[in-house]
Amino acid sequence: SILFPSLEIFLGKDLSLELRYLNLSIRNKVLNTIPNYLFRNLSLSITSLQLVQNEINLIEPDVFQANQIFTNTLQILDFSRNYLTKLHENTFRNLRNLVELNLRQNKLEFIGEKLLLD
Repeated sequence: SILFPSLEIFLGKDLSLELRYLNLSIRNKVLNTIPNYLFRNLSLSITSLQLVQNEINLIEPDVFQANQIFTNTLQILDFSRNYLTKLHENTFRNLRNLVELNLRQNKLEFIGEKLLLD
């Protein structure tokens, strides 16, 4: 696992990791949205993504479809202790190996009918 102390380090242009699989954790109020381009510079497969205790209030609907690094390898996705109020029905679509999704302690008011369906 790699813990990035700030988003600037995570999004740095010189990020080159000699790993095939990564457990990625970004915590403690670094993020407030998850835009489609957030993971575009990362070229390895992520098996666990933990975005715990941030101030995330928006996950753009196609963020996981726009990034092939997630579709076949992501198994654990943790958005607990954020400020999510709405999840679009395509948010987690195509995450074929997802076995754990943690949305605890958010402010969810709306969840799309086909949230996890392919």
